[in-house]
Amino acid sequence: MMELTNELLMITDKIINQFERTKTEGREGDFYREVVPFSNKVQHIVDEWIVFVLPWIHEKGSTKLHSNQVHSTKDQLEKTMVQAFFPQTSRKHFTDSIHAIQFVLKAILMEAEK
Repeated sequence: MMELTNELLMITDKIINQFERTKTEGREGDFYREVVPFSNKVQHIVDEWIVFVLPWIHEKGSTKLHSNQVHSTKDQLEKTMVQAFFPQTSRKHFTDSIHAIQFVLKAILMEAEK
């Protein structure tokens, strides 16, 4: 679970880099050659991650982390990994989503290390 969480944190950096590249170039990513392959790869990791994290939160009984945060993080990852390829994506909304994702992922790592 920690390995997947760390991998998702690294993926958020890739998503940010893609977003910045898209904004700078002002062009949409090619849907079938760029967006779909990237999204499929990330989706596979997210799907695997959530299978481990939800039972762990339930077993741990964490007062800081809740399953709704995990579901929200999954949803936000699924949105931002696609939005990063579109220049019309709002920078504020994108940045807020990425920060929320990173906050939950880091909280999971901190809880797991205890």
